Amino acid sequence: MEAIKAIAKRTKSGKYKIDLPDNILDEEVEVLLQIVKPKKKMTTTDFAGKMKWKGDAVAYQKKVRDEWN
Repeated sequence: MEAIKAIAKRTKSGKYKIDLPDNILDEEVEVLLQIVKPKKKMTTTDFAGKMKWKGDAVAYQKKVRDEWN
């Protein structure tokens, strides 16, 4: 038994076309399908949100910037 990975593409008629390598002889072939859903593309809004900040945010920002000098 040999495992081969091949990507199937959907044609305009709605059928799937699978191109198998030429090294497969005239043998019986069993095809197993694994349906993989595409991952959601991440955007910057996935990381956006609100922070609960106790204290003066501007004073903290100035303090951090002063550390660079």
